[in-house]
Amino acid sequence: MRWNPSPNRERSIYEFMRDAAQVGAAFHGCHMALRVHGLVDRPLIPEYSGTTGATVFVTRALDAEWSTLVFWISLSLPPRESRPEP
Repeated sequence: MRWNPSPNRERSIYEFMRDAAQVGAAFHGCHMALRVHGLVDRPLIPEYSGTTGATVFVTRALDAEWSTLVFWISLSLPPRESRPEP
């Protein structure tokens, strides 16, 4: 699946993420969100830096030395009751 920032953009979000990773950006996933969506211990993109919890995120968001960006990609997942238990 290819996600673009808008219909008139040719570059995908992932292409922008790869560019950011090349200059040092780190991509962390929320452990609770990954668990809810059944993504814990599943292969993710090579640029994925690891899992962090909410406390770590809040601490980094408040730290002037860090820049944080939060975004949500809505996936079409099967109903929760039909997904395997995490």
